[in-house]
Amino acid sequence: LSEEKLQFEVSPVWPEDAPCYTKVLTMRNAQASVLRFSLAVPAPFVLRGVDSSCPQASRVQHEGLRAVVSEASVLELPPRETLTATISFVPPRKRRGRRGVPNAASDADALSEHEDASSVAPSQVTGVGSERTSVAARNSPANAQDAALFSREEIEEDLAIAFANGSVQTCPLAALVTKPFMQLSRSDGEGRAFCGAVSFGVHHVDCPQAVELQLSNPTEVDVHWSCKHLPIAKHVPPGMTARRAAELAAETTDRPEVFLLGQREGSIAPKRGRTPALHPLSVHFHAAEAGRYRSVFVFKVRHGASVKLELTGEATYNEEDYDADPRERHLQLMLPGTLS
Repeated sequence: LSEEKLQFEVSPVWPEDAPCYTKVLTMRNAQASVLRFSLAVPAPFVLRGVDSSCPQASRVQHEGLRAVVSEASVLELPPRETLTATISFVPPRKRRGRRGVPNAASDADALSEHEDASSVAPSQVTGVGSERTSVAARNSPANAQDAALFSREEIEEDLAIAFANGSVQTCPLAALVTKPFMQLSRSDGEGRAFCGAVSFGVHHVDCPQAVELQLSNPTEVDVHWSCKHLPIAKHVPPGMTARRAAELAAETTDRPEVFLLGQREGSIAPKRGRTPALHPLSVHFHAAEAGRYRSVFVFKVRHGASVKLELTGEATYNEEDYDADPRERHLQLMLPGTLS
């Protein structure tokens, strides 16, 4: 065999007809007698065809010098002759649930090509689109470490060469699948930390607030993402019961329009062996009415893991919550209604 192990390095981001999905294994007969054998290639690997330096038996169909074989085909290899087997890796298809919603066991957060990535109100997030977002949220990793583990999957099987004398030789087949994911971080004063929640605190309704987050792609494949609002009713934080989540949701108002994201969709290039580049994302909190607000957004990554971001903030009419120079706040309290 020309290879001790046939290694495929692929990604669902790349088309299935890309060259990386197909490899060629060369076999040479170094013995003095004719070898007769059959090839068994287990799924998700597929035997595409065989090219031989000599004609095969008449019971094997041919297309030129290429033999059209199956696992039942018996191949012959005379001494000092070679045979090449073309083998492809075929990614398992996603299983679909009811109404076309992906199963949780599959890549449920794959971004649909036709979905609108613009902002939507809670009343618009219904039906299949909302269901897809909630499934994506349930499957999103809890932290950056989980996301890194999710992004790498290795599938291993053995190609079996069964000889006419009853002996079997194997060749390992391995597919290393890299799935895209992105990290959402925020400066904590000492560096960058994985960010899953942002609290804007308590502020006057006339004092909009803003923070800057960073998006990065720590993988070697392109990341295509889109941000969707997830209704609080469908959001159950890890380790929390559905009943407690419902009680918490009742204490706040889910109004995503008070949280303004500077970008709703985009693409991030792979890191290419370097430190991942940081892409700024501004988030604003501006409520026209007093209240406690809480909304959850899901950053859906096409063919990859999603990231959840929970935003909270409280708006009041209290003058003491008005953002001002602390040295001048006592003047505002003494003269209500006169704000500098």
